Amino acid sequence: MIVENKKVRVPRKAFLVCQNSYRKMLRDSENDKNLYNFADLSKAEKYQINRIAEEERINQWYRKYELNQALNKLNDQEQYIIQEIFFKGHSERELAEKMGLPEKTLNNHKHKILQKLRKIMAEN
Repeated sequence: MIVENKKVRVPRKAFLVCQNSYRKMLRDSENDKNLYNFADLSKAEKYQINRIAEEERINQWYRKYELNQALNKLNDQEQYIIQEIFFKGHSERELAEKMGLPEKTLNNHKHKILQKLRKIMAEN
């Protein structure tokens, strides 16, 4: 292996790791050559890209709004479970201990709540 213009002996495994990283870097740079520069696009193409991006932002906002509406239809305990697991990042084990429930019971509650949310969102 050559480091700073000097030949250096390294274990085969280290050489293969470096070689694979170098090959990946070359592949990535080849892929980058196929990408277009935004400045090179026509005005119409830029408009279309911006319109699609704006539509996607609106769709994301609407999905969040629908989810919020569905969450508001849950009872307090169901909202608490969903918030703790999905929004605050607590594990089911932590939450089950905090609530004084067996972990499997909490897991079953979570799945029933998610089914209920899917049903509410499908109705809207």
